Amino acid sequence: MSSSSLIERFYNHPSNIISRGQPSKDERSRLRLSWMIKSRKGWETDFNDSSVVSKWFQDAKDELGGAVASSSGHKKVALVQLEKNWPVFNVNVTDRLPHFLTLWDGQLTPGPLDGSWVADGLVDIALTERLVGGAGKVEEIAIKANNWQPATENRVINVIDPYSYCAVAKRSHILKGGFVPKEPKNLDDYRHLLHFHSANTRNYLHRFDVKRLISIIPNDMISPPPKIEWDPNYQLLPADVVIDSDGASHFTSYVNGLYPAEHGELYATLEQVLDKMVPMFEKVLTEIRTAGQAEAESGPKTRRQLANPSIVSIAPVSLRGRKIQVVVRMATTILTPENSKHPGGQWHIEGMANEQIVAVGLHYFSNENITTSELYLGLTQRALNGVIRVVDGGNNDFGIETVPGRSVVFKNSVSHRVAPFELDDPDKPGHRKILGFFLVDPGAQILSSARVPCQQWTRYLGQVKAVLAHLLPPEIVELVVSFLRRGDQYLDTEEAKRLQGEMRDERKKRLAGTYRTRKQELELKKLIARRKLAYYGN
Repeated sequence: MSSSSLIERFYNHPSNIISRGQPSKDERSRLRLSWMIKSRKGWETDFNDSSVVSKWFQDAKDELGGAVASSSGHKKVALVQLEKNWPVFNVNVTDRLPHFLTLWDGQLTPGPLDGSWVADGLVDIALTERLVGGAGKVEEIAIKANNWQPATENRVINVIDPYSYCAVAKRSHILKGGFVPKEPKNLDDYRHLLHFHSANTRNYLHRFDVKRLISIIPNDMISPPPKIEWDPNYQLLPADVVIDSDGASHFTSYVNGLYPAEHGELYATLEQVLDKMVPMFEKVLTEIRTAGQAEAESGPKTRRQLANPSIVSIAPVSLRGRKIQVVVRMATTILTPENSKHPGGQWHIEGMANEQIVAVGLHYFSNENITTSELYLGLTQRALNGVIRVVDGGNNDFGIETVPGRSVVFKNSVSHRVAPFELDDPDKPGHRKILGFFLVDPGAQILSSARVPCQQWTRYLGQVKAVLAHLLPPEIVELVVSFLRRGDQYLDTEEAKRLQGEMRDERKKRLAGTYRTRKQELELKKLIARRKLAYYGN
């Protein structure tokens, strides 16, 4: 198999590839210990120094012992067990470090779990400054529009919100073929990506076909997901991106939530940041492909086992020369003296099955006046009853510190959540800014912004005004625009927010019965037992 080829539909949605098995507590402890070592600065050069490594292990032992004790109902037993197993853990992890060094390429470091990668400094200072500047302008607009993330008490502002103006089965007008943009006039001009609805109905799918496109699970999926995890009414709209032979990214359709006519410089910046993260996505896709091949041959394999070429031949994935699809999200957590703490997020994977998001890429580009913040990754398991849960109740075994300039990419079958953090100086404001790229299965092409013209009524009116301004006086332009009537292909702000709320509510209900932590499952079982006892008596 060549390095550039991809197995069609190989990258299953996480709801299908989440393991039914569960690693032992010892294996989870080894994984965590390994990450404690790899997350230390200079591990790749110092791991041959026995005195340095000895100190690393002692520090890790103290930290791991505290974590084991706090997450166990039998503190003394847990600590005795850890002490007993420690020599084995030590040797096991030490033996693995040379293998991890073969994966390390100078910048990309294997993360705490299989299918996760971490890198610092991929985005240079100049590019970061452009990202901060461009994001700040869009953030001001989002704050004025009150685009706060629901249930965050005005702490998290959605700067680029993929859930706004998404595809709606009963409403969206979808082109039969994808929009082909013209060549841009200059480097920072991305207006060519924007397209609006035409009056020619022959260019659009019939409403019945739109419903089928969004709601029907494709026949060519390797293992179709449970129907409850496929949203029949809504779909996030990714942007189409071409990766050229040099590894440079080029948007060929608009980013939903980012108006190209006003934010061309930010489009260019996003492309350059994505350039830096594409090798990380390739690493994750290679692990997914390799693990899939190995599992098909002889059961699931770990990174260490995969280092043995006799087990499986690793064919590295290359995205160069291919079209990919990414959902773009940008958010800022804003803390103030009056609202000074972020309580953390919920365990989740990104998207529903119809979005087919295979990997998540996060870039942290600005922190100010906040305590240490972490991204928690959790081993995810599907029980025999179909319930997805975080192994061991999600005891935060695998935390990645989210320092500015750090990029993290991981497969979407790994659950993740934001850890709690707060203001460092409680008398001053603070923030954390994050950019996310959610990669759609490269072996599939889902409905994207190339086939859904801009749905924002205010943007359409602005386009009309811009054209008429060259022909008519301003007062006549306003008069003409006042006679325009909004068709159902466009949404005003109020209606878009209503549909967005309905989408979130529907998905929350769909996932409520399929995604639980171990603790929630035990609580549910106890509740059912109490109800049975109350109903049947003793």
